Amino acid sequence: MRPLIKGWELQPPMGGWSVEYRIGEQSWTLTGRPITIVSQIGKIQERNDIYEGDGAIWDWCNKVWCERDPKRCLDKGVEKMKTQSPVITFAHQLLSSMKNGLKPADIKLAVERGKICAYCPNNKKVTRCETCLKTVAAITKILIGKRSTVYDSKLKQCAICKCDLKQKIHYPLNEGDKNVYPANCWVTKEKNGG
Repeated sequence: MRPLIKGWELQPPMGGWSVEYRIGEQSWTLTGRPITIVSQIGKIQERNDIYEGDGAIWDWCNKVWCERDPKRCLDKGVEKMKTQSPVITFAHQLLSSMKNGLKPADIKLAVERGKICAYCPNNKKVTRCETCLKTVAAITKILIGKRSTVYDSKLKQCAICKCDLKQKIHYPLNEGDKNVYPANCWVTKEKNGG
C-alpha cells in the first residue's frame, strides 16, 4: 500500500505520524516527520544487525499509515481518492508555477482585487488544515515577499475556493480553476477578459 493523495507528506493519517516498531520482544514508539521515522528505524535496524534499506522501511511505514487511514492509500482494487484539499492543490500549483518562473501580479492589480474581495460576502473565516496554511504561507513569502495592500486587514479566506485572500490577490489568474465565482468577483471578470 502506498499513499495515493498528492502532497501526502503534508496530510498525516488519523493518529498522526507515529509507528510502533518491534524487533522480537523489543518495541519502540516513534514519532516525528515521516523521513525522521524512517531514519530512526534504519538506526534501530543497524544496531540490531538488520539491513532492509530505506525502501523497505518506507514500504512498511506506508503500510502502517495506510491501514490506519485507508482512504488515503491505494491497494489492489481500492479506487483512487477523488478529492484533495483545495489548499494542498493550491500549494502544488504554486510550487509548479514557481519552477516555471511565476511572477506576482502587478501591485496595482492586487490592490483592485483586494478591494473587491474585502467587500465580498464570500470573504469569510474558513476552517482548514493549519499545516496546509503554513505551507502555503511559506511558499507565498518566497514568491511575493512583504507585499501588502490597504485591504489586507479586511481579507480573510474565500468561501468558494478556500484560499487565503491576502495571498491569492497577488497571484496571476489560475485559468484551470473550476470553481464558480459570482459575477462581481475579480476572478470571473478576469476570466471573461475584463
